[in-house]
Amino acid sequence: MTKDLNVCHLIGSLKIGGAERQVVNILNELQCKKKILIVFEKNVNGFFDNLSDEIEVIEFGVRLRYFPLYIHNLSKLLRKIKVNVVHSHMYWSSFYGVPAAKIANIPVIVTSEHGKNLWKKWQHRLIEKYIISSCADIRLCVSRDILNIRRDIDGVPGLKLKVLPNSTYLPRLGPKKSSDRIVIGAIGRFIDAKDYPTLIHVASILKKEKLSFIIYIIGDGPVYSQIENMINDLELNDNVELPGSQSNVDHWLEKMDIFVMSSVREGQPLALLEAMAYKLPVVATNVGGIPDTITDGVEGLLVPPGCQYSIAAALKKLILNTDMRVNMGLKSREKIKKQFSIEANCSKLINIYQSILSSKIN
Repeated sequence: MTKDLNVCHLIGSLKIGGAERQVVNILNELQCKKKILIVFEKNVNGFFDNLSDEIEVIEFGVRLRYFPLYIHNLSKLLRKIKVNVVHSHMYWSSFYGVPAAKIANIPVIVTSEHGKNLWKKWQHRLIEKYIISSCADIRLCVSRDILNIRRDIDGVPGLKLKVLPNSTYLPRLGPKKSSDRIVIGAIGRFIDAKDYPTLIHVASILKKEKLSFIIYIIGDGPVYSQIENMINDLELNDNVELPGSQSNVDHWLEKMDIFVMSSVREGQPLALLEAMAYKLPVVATNVGGIPDTITDGVEGLLVPPGCQYSIAAALKKLILNTDMRVNMGLKSREKIKKQFSIEANCSKLINIYQSILSSKIN
């Protein structure tokens, strides 16, 4: 049955980000006859080199001002490449891709909702409700929190919504290199939602308590300079480093002893799953899909968002307790293996595609 699936995924770009990395992982793992990726911005540094050779990449530039024309042209392209599944990721790909797929009579139309999208105004929600949702067969949400927002705020019918969490590979782990300091890591774009200022204040608290540690914050974004200035002002250059945006996050995860997330908003962060797969204990805020992933006291410690003292206390507990770090790390990896593996995720996705396709054919 799966050999008859010809799948096309759509995304804005493959810039460095959790949703983009998840799309690449899914496409590489899916067992389909044909796999095509349409991007609206190809010339953006990101994950293109991570795609397997069997995936055909098509660049399709769009302009919002002329969106009816681009939807029409995209529908022609979808007919030409002869796919029977169109799967769009995030709002703007769905804005163009879902109606284009409907016009092209694509039998299976799926969206993936990777974020809360609280930026949307009334007109975006009307499009969500009356165009995207009316055309799509199912809308997959990476967390229960996002599903609730799509249903209760965006007006998406509950019957069209389903939770399908993010997933990741289970890497082979070699012996961990010893370090004279505990290595704490954070990965994510430098945006307000990640609340890195709070994490910098946490570093200051830990330094005052004379703990031996270093924090790497991997990523880039609009508040990077602000965080850099805070590190200088608080004289934390020996304790906090900003390596910038990295396509090979595995290299950094291998260095870490603890993973930390100080976010005030999240969907279901892929970086968290990747850290857990690397057998890392986690200190994270109790927001979005994080509590659906981490059980407090089992794989890590959950704390309130925006509370620097709670985050610092949780990190201190792990820094000083080797056994706790090791035990939580083992449970983290085991949870990924059982619940969040890319293989299991793609198997579920294939079943979703096949179920919809069979219902349309029959």
